[in-house]
Amino acid sequence: MSPYTRMKSFRGFEHKQKNMNRGAFKVIRKLFSVSAGLFGLLTIGLSAPPTSTTSSIGFTANPVTVGDVVTVTANITPAITDTGELRLEQYFVAGLPAPCATPGGSYTTVASISTVPFSSVGQLANTSSPGSFGYRAHFVPQGGSAFHESQSACVDLIVNPTACTGLQISAINAFGTNLASPPSFSGGFKIIVTNCGPTTAPGVTAQGGTSAWTTATVLPPSTGTVGLRKATGGGNQILLWTIGDMAPGQTAELQINVTGPIKPNTPNGTVLTINGAWSASSGGAKSNYTDQITITVVNP
Repeated sequence: MSPYTRMKSFRGFEHKQKNMNRGAFKVIRKLFSVSAGLFGLLTIGLSAPPTSTTSSIGFTANPVTVGDVVTVTANITPAITDTGELRLEQYFVAGLPAPCATPGGSYTTVASISTVPFSSVGQLANTSSPGSFGYRAHFVPQGGSAFHESQSACVDLIVNPTACTGLQISAINAFGTNLASPPSFSGGFKIIVTNCGPTTAPGVTAQGGTSAWTTATVLPPSTGTVGLRKATGGGNQILLWTIGDMAPGQTAELQINVTGPIKPNTPNGTVLTINGAWSASSGGAKSNYTDQITITVVNP
């Protein structure tokens, strides 16, 4: 074989070897790309899901008696360390606090916290009137939070009436309805007088007011008669209910229905009263005063 032939053959071999090397490099590069893709998929698959949370409601005491001091608390576990809001929500029906089982209501945030870290938020409950009042806890995560949303079941705070002694008077909500157009409230309250003493209470009377923003309609009482004692400035009316003698254990009831407009742009959560304080008297002795019944404005 001539030197020229040898050189040509060697150059051909060298050319083939370079092509093989290029092919091997391409295969390695493809394998690297596939590996990188699989690694990315594995990384996505191994990303930690949001941490589960548990929301709960707590009371410093439950049940309680009218006038007791009690704090309602929304709790979250584990403690939140990045972003989100823990809300204490109360259940309302037609603008009035209601038991959990009452249909047709909605929840309103009455306390909240978003400054981390946090694990609870609470506030004092209104125990001025007997009844059952629903609360729940609700954790709402925000963008980027590593914690999952949760909310508790609705739990009732039970407020029992005080022990009855002597001549007692109380005011309770009778009913209430929110009217959307125009925004207004239609409802009513009851005044209840009871002789808890061991002897007859002579010449019992009761008096109290209505709220200036409402128009009142007095229904016939179970006992006695009702008249206007005086009208005060701003539209308030002081009513006088003449009940008469009350035997031991006897109860008398008076219902007053009220209607009134809600001013446009009234802030959500505004509290309005629908009655003034009432008291009863017999033989010169005066009873306790009733609490005022309130409604809370809830914008739809």
